[in-house]
Amino acid sequence: MDLRQLATALCGDISGSQVLAPGPGHSAEDRSLSVKLDSKAPDGFVVHSFAGDDPITCRDHVRAKLGLSTFKPKKKTNGKTKGASKPWSPVITRYVYRQGDGTPYLQVCRTQAKQFFQNHWNGQMWVTGKPDGAKVPYRLPELRAAPLTAKVHITEGEKDADNLAKLGFVSTTNSGGAGNWADNLNEYFRDRHVYIHEDNDEEGRKRVQRIARALDPIAASVRVIRLPGLPPKGDVSDWLESDPSGARLVKECENTPVWEPTTTPPPEEEREETEPLIELKKKQADILIELASVVELFHDCDDVGYARFDVNGHKENWPIRSKGFKRWLARAFYESTQSAPSSDAMQAAMGVLEARAQFDAPEHEVQVRVAGHGDRIYIDLANQTWRAIEIDEDGWRVIDSPPVYFRRSSGMKPLPEPLAGGSLEDDLKPLLNVKSDDEFVLNVAWLLAALRPTGPYPVLGLAGEQGSAKSMRTNFLRALVDPNSVPLRALPRSEHDLFIAARNSHVLAYDNASDLPDWLSDAFCRLATGGGFSTRQLYTDDDEVLFGSKRPILLNGIDDVATRPDLADRSIVQNPAAISDERRKPETDLWKEFEHRRPRVLGALLTAISHGLRTLPHVKLDRKPRMADFAVWVSACEGALWKNGTFMAAYTANITEAIETVLETDQVATVLRSYIDATSKFEGTASELLKSLNCIVPETQQKAKGWPKRPANLAKTLRRIAAPLRKVGIDITFEREGKQGARNITITHQPVKDGKAPSPPSASSATNDLNDLRLTVGEASPSALPSASRATDKADSAADSRSAHAVSHNPLNGNAADSADGKDGTLRTSTASSRPSSPEPNPAPLLCGHCGLPEDHQPLRQVGDASRRAWLHRRCEVPWLYPATQANKRAP
Repeated sequence: MDLRQLATALCGDISGSQVLAPGPGHSAEDRSLSVKLDSKAPDGFVVHSFAGDDPITCRDHVRAKLGLSTFKPKKKTNGKTKGASKPWSPVITRYVYRQGDGTPYLQVCRTQAKQFFQNHWNGQMWVTGKPDGAKVPYRLPELRAAPLTAKVHITEGEKDADNLAKLGFVSTTNSGGAGNWADNLNEYFRDRHVYIHEDNDEEGRKRVQRIARALDPIAASVRVIRLPGLPPKGDVSDWLESDPSGARLVKECENTPVWEPTTTPPPEEEREETEPLIELKKKQADILIELASVVELFHDCDDVGYARFDVNGHKENWPIRSKGFKRWLARAFYESTQSAPSSDAMQAAMGVLEARAQFDAPEHEVQVRVAGHGDRIYIDLANQTWRAIEIDEDGWRVIDSPPVYFRRSSGMKPLPEPLAGGSLEDDLKPLLNVKSDDEFVLNVAWLLAALRPTGPYPVLGLAGEQGSAKSMRTNFLRALVDPNSVPLRALPRSEHDLFIAARNSHVLAYDNASDLPDWLSDAFCRLATGGGFSTRQLYTDDDEVLFGSKRPILLNGIDDVATRPDLADRSIVQNPAAISDERRKPETDLWKEFEHRRPRVLGALLTAISHGLRTLPHVKLDRKPRMADFAVWVSACEGALWKNGTFMAAYTANITEAIETVLETDQVATVLRSYIDATSKFEGTASELLKSLNCIVPETQQKAKGWPKRPANLAKTLRRIAAPLRKVGIDITFEREGKQGARNITITHQPVKDGKAPSPPSASSATNDLNDLRLTVGEASPSALPSASRATDKADSAADSRSAHAVSHNPLNGNAADSADGKDGTLRTSTASSRPSSPEPNPAPLLCGHCGLPEDHQPLRQVGDASRRAWLHRRCEVPWLYPATQANKRAP
């Protein structure tokens, strides 16, 4: 048949070497079926459908058009054929054949069902199939090392050879089964005394006769060992169960005569072929689950499933969904089946193992780097053998199998094994660029807290100019606790990123952390003292993923890193000094010196922690700061490092400095301190306080970012800064008058508890200098009011009042307008909470000396000194006291 006849039969067109015709079920105009003539094809042609039709359907369509019979596949015979599929069975033993120099050559794998298959070594890994080269005997390096006078035992199987080798015999065998002795193996036994062990079955008897006949011409002697009393199909391993020392075996071998060939050789045994690769009947997911049966499963408090399994003699813990466990399981699957599992099978197996870990396995606490168990602390060295440091009251030591469950995350680097005898003063202090002993003490305190398994943990913030070694100090401190391949990182962009980092690292270290946003400052607070984050699980609607932890935090930046009161209250804030060019060292030299000292520094820290565990129950502080647990812990440890009480003195001074930093950086706190220094007390609403504060700040500051624009914002700010203000003697309280009444704010001066006067607030460019006037408010009788202050005529009382209090005195100028002449003193002010008594039946109303209005919801009180005094509303006190400031605000 040619193309023309084919095109006619198919109602198609010739196109080159093919015919384009309508496909099955298509219209006559269709040309989606391509048919080419091919003499090698079973039908004489090949088909291809451009429309994606089934190839078999297209072939039958063409056969029908050509008048050929329908294709019928041949039926498979029911007889047993070679290479028939066998049920899957896990590999239980692997026997490695090596070349004379010890190089791996062949691997014989034995399954639980006593099935065998072979792999060969390609130079890097085991590959399916037997090697292409000649066969080598089992345990060849040991055979070559044995002297010619040694007796060589040839067994049927690698198991028997290994059992004899354990007793000191020189033993070997061949691969491929009883009938696969290769002629090239004979040369390895030239001039040797050979004992061939016979298994108690027909195949074993045929095997020994064939090997004896092959070795007799070249061996020094050949003996066939037929052990008495073996069970059917028994072998030398069965004999050794009753003869564990092999003494009786030696006698049996010595009493066996030398083998003599018979005149009529037995018929040639049929050689067995190597077993074909096992065709798997079980599903891959079932095989993976069965391989994981040797794994210890458990779950943590968040129901995350974990697997604990043996790797090279040590235990490792990995989340079931982690790459580490998946790789281990994939490797086990390949070693058992010589194939790779599909992704679907792996996912299905992971789901079953997670369910078993959650519902059928116990719960254990899983930690990163530092963990506690009873009264002991364990620190993960994160090395390849998963060793850990154990610390208790008696000291510290490195152990192989800690009783706690650690997990590893990407980026974790190992800690060195610590050395005893180190000194923090000599080994650590020279590397940190600290300007005082207190600064060094607080750095060591942070390290001691970070090596504790439970928080709260302080935030160590380093703020200083460029070249003050902030980053280097941060690197060193982290490397002593939780070294990482990326030790310093940029600030996270979201809380989700922050808590993911906290889940995978024990220490969080951030570089260039100036100008922290409020949400991040709050998140750091939660991490320091305990908090969490929740988010919706991917691809679900209502499942929630929880992240909760406490972590030590390191921050460094040029500006102050802890400016919000809540973060500053949890922080150790330091300002490293700049390093001169003469004192600066190359970074490589510093790291080399640090790595040399790090084991001794770590050992000194561990000794202090052990001391802390011993003395912690007896530590009592007279006064506990906000981070009380941290303070008690470091106070318990410091006895091994320096004099008791050194830490609390340094920590208290640092807290005071941090408070001043917070108050100086907060606009409202700065202005409020100046205002209370001048008025001593405030009582009123947030709206009234905001008006009073706006009277003493320029309009530019009122419009600036950070200055409250509404009373509610001011109240929120006051609550945030109330704690640091209280520590400098300014007390803020909030009260509500009745259920629906206004919320009043009371601000007063309070003496500092330790007897030290609070330091004055720093000058602010936004307050227009209040002339350093400090006013005192007190009680005064109405008779102390000048006669001009009381209007005697109702018609002109308002005018008289304004004249007496607003016009008759010259306003005070600020420091910018006059020089210090020593005449500016402290104005003594007086207050009266009630209207003064008067003998007149209808006295004239008491009017405000500033606005000229009578008292309303704000009572009038007397303010001033001997030279200038007036009755004023609370809202009018600041404008009356500081007219120069108000004039500056009104000026264009």
